[in-house]
Amino acid sequence: MEHRLSKWMGFVKSKNEDARRCNEERFGYHDTTHHKPAPLDPANAKRDLIMKVRITLNREHLSTGEIEGRGHLGAHIIMTRRTEHSESEGSVSLKGYDTSNVDETVYKEWGNAKLTSGDVVEIEIMPSEPAEAPNMTRSSKSDVALPDLLPEQADRILTSSQSAAASILGMLDELREELPPETFQSVARGAGKVLSEIFSSLEKQVYRQFPEKRPDDLRDLPL
Repeated sequence: MEHRLSKWMGFVKSKNEDARRCNEERFGYHDTTHHKPAPLDPANAKRDLIMKVRITLNREHLSTGEIEGRGHLGAHIIMTRRTEHSESEGSVSLKGYDTSNVDETVYKEWGNAKLTSGDVVEIEIMPSEPAEAPNMTRSSKSDVALPDLLPEQADRILTSSQSAAASILGMLDELREELPPETFQSVARGAGKVLSEIFSSLEKQVYRQFPEKRPDDLRDLPL
């Protein structure tokens, strides 16, 4: 069964699809990001599955990180301007999470640095050098916001939160044809924030304590 957050994305997907088609028609740009990736070459499967990244800043080594099992590894460059009149700020970081254990997600961070104008960031995929120990490691098991729940209490939380979410999705179904598109998109974005909060503050915390209660479509996802 499709998870309701995926269903909510369907309410706002049409806007993104319209933008993609517009780009293709006006500029000859063809977006391939929605295509499925090519399957791994069996001869290189082991090599392709190694997740290791090295970051250098102005030709100086910053960090090398690796996720050996299942999970995600990302090099992030973030630019921020907090107010209209403030200067922009930049940073680069290397972070990831290991989901090899279905009952636990391990968050890791190897290094981060501030960026200034003219900085050169280089990202090397699968460097030959060994990875470093992360600067920060945190387990989802130590980040449970609803400790000491009994199984029947967890079931009540899930039932109530899922009922509330279903009511919100039902409202969107009804309003979709009644409201002007821009107004509906605003309502859908607000509903998405509520659905996300219900999931992250209630359901996700239950699933962390009781992995056996996860629905099939969330069983292999990091929580």
